Amino acid sequence: MANEEEENRRKILEAFSKLALKKSYQDISLKEISELAGISIASFYTYFDSKEDMLRYYIDYSLEHLDIMIKRYIETSLGTPMRIRGLIYLLSTLGEDERLIAFHRVFREVEFLRKDLASQYYERLIAICNNTIDREGLQGGSIDESIVSLSVIGSSEFIYLFRKVFEIGDSIWLDIEVAGDLVLKGIGSGSKPSGIVVKPPPRLADIVREDEIYKILGIPYNKKEILRATIEILGSKGFKDTKIYEIMDRAGYSVGMFYKVYRSKEELLRDLIAVISKTLRRYLTICTSDAKDPVEREVMGTACFLRFIRVNGNIYRIVRESEYIKLEIARTYYEPFMRSYAERIAKEALAGYLKTYSPESLAIALMGINHMAGVALMMLRDFDEKRIVESIAEIYSGGILGGSR
Repeated sequence: MANEEEENRRKILEAFSKLALKKSYQDISLKEISELAGISIASFYTYFDSKEDMLRYYIDYSLEHLDIMIKRYIETSLGTPMRIRGLIYLLSTLGEDERLIAFHRVFREVEFLRKDLASQYYERLIAICNNTIDREGLQGGSIDESIVSLSVIGSSEFIYLFRKVFEIGDSIWLDIEVAGDLVLKGIGSGSKPSGIVVKPPPRLADIVREDEIYKILGIPYNKKEILRATIEILGSKGFKDTKIYEIMDRAGYSVGMFYKVYRSKEELLRDLIAVISKTLRRYLTICTSDAKDPVEREVMGTACFLRFIRVNGNIYRIVRESEYIKLEIARTYYEPFMRSYAERIAKEALAGYLKTYSPESLAIALMGINHMAGVALMMLRDFDEKRIVESIAEIYSGGILGGSR
């Protein structure tokens, strides 16, 4: 009986997985899941209390499947370099496995619907990576293996985001190689930045006003007031859950006025993402201006980003939320950010300050690591800024292999 119950649960999860390749979590009905699984809706409730209950099992199912795949392809006899590169390969491509690809689509949405489940997922994923990485292979006692796993997961997640989700370029193999080099060998000369201190950032709304971001972006007054009101509201809730009447009430306008200024809520999101992008890039440039060399600038950039997230966490989450609201809008944030980042890296690599043979690939990996560091700070227990920044300084300066090349 127990085996039959598990088999029917598996059928339900696999049916949901197939549907998730084409539709969002919220748009998939229990009727569709049940029909594809070959059971009645009444039978569905025999195995799961609700759709959210099924989602919890789906996360377990996907992590177990990923863990099995990692154990199958990454032999315990392999040394640390091959294990790291193997993890980056599997997490960047998801092994081209439809079940994991479907889960990735679902999880981008679930991250905003259920923060508790997202936290559990990331904690378990880091634990799986920790178990795969050979602790004895890490040189230097100050490198935290969980930060190594965080770096592997973050760089891989953004490789997948840029190459598979946004379909920008086709350099995924080069990306994987560069991300592996970053974690294993670092990007600098081996001189570790120390005593990193950054100033606490103000709220995003204050930065926007003081730096005249609206004027720089050419946003007219009537839109500016709506954006200002939206940013204030988004300090405590998500964009999708925010109603137009709430925004307009805060702005002091009627709801009808909204549609004289914007054709849709998505158009408002596009302007909002442009403001967040410009503001964050401006803040990071100013915050890292005292760095003595490019490697220290990268470490300071992580520290500055974590401070920004601590003050403006809900605002930054809107960028991630835009990925499942309108993928094209999310791309308008990430691609220009990556391009400008890669241009700076190219100049510093040419001058001999940074080590890389693909500035674009390195930019993607660094963006992913910073993003994952922000996730850890906001969602996970036992992670703090000092712990993250110190280990990342060690990784960026000489990699986890230390003096070993």
